[in-house]
Amino acid sequence: MKKLALFAITLAAVLPLVAARPAHAATQETAIAQATGDKQPFALSWADDAQGTTTKTDSAMSQKIAAAFAGAQYLITDQGHLIIGQLSGSNLQPILPPAAILDVSNGKGYYVVHLKAAGIYLDGVVYQSTQDPTQGAAIFDLVLINPQGASESTHVEQGLTWASSQPSPSPAPTPNPFGF
Repeated sequence: MKKLALFAITLAAVLPLVAARPAHAATQETAIAQATGDKQPFALSWADDAQGTTTKTDSAMSQKIAAAFAGAQYLITDQGHLIIGQLSGSNLQPILPPAAILDVSNGKGYYVVHLKAAGIYLDGVVYQSTQDPTQGAAIFDLVLINPQGASESTHVEQGLTWASSQPSPSPAPTPNPFGF
């Protein structure tokens, strides 16, 4: 139970702080594609002790991760980042630090995503349907590791609705309306 409380504190308190970018690190990035996540993403979490001897599903963490990503905005930037966050008025509050994103389909809407930050790993894909370019999905694994070495691994699947039918860069991208 103590481990669960530590992870709840980690998710609720640390992730928003880790996701905040220091002023000196801020660079102007332009959003070249945007999608909105569905309001009920699938999330399944596993809790592992530091020694790897105890593994169990963690429904409380599954619910917290699903709630954090419900209706999230996915922005692909001209700097090769994926920014996932929640809108608060006209500002985007990042859920995680920016992840690296790589177009592996030459502009056809299939991206591989990777993030490694202090105590956080994220790997997965974001894609746009070739049959209905307004639809797609994000599928990734998020691993949170506490300072004692225990971890929470969460598999997330979320439907996406793309703002436009073409997520590749336009010849003259518009400035990012979220201010980062």
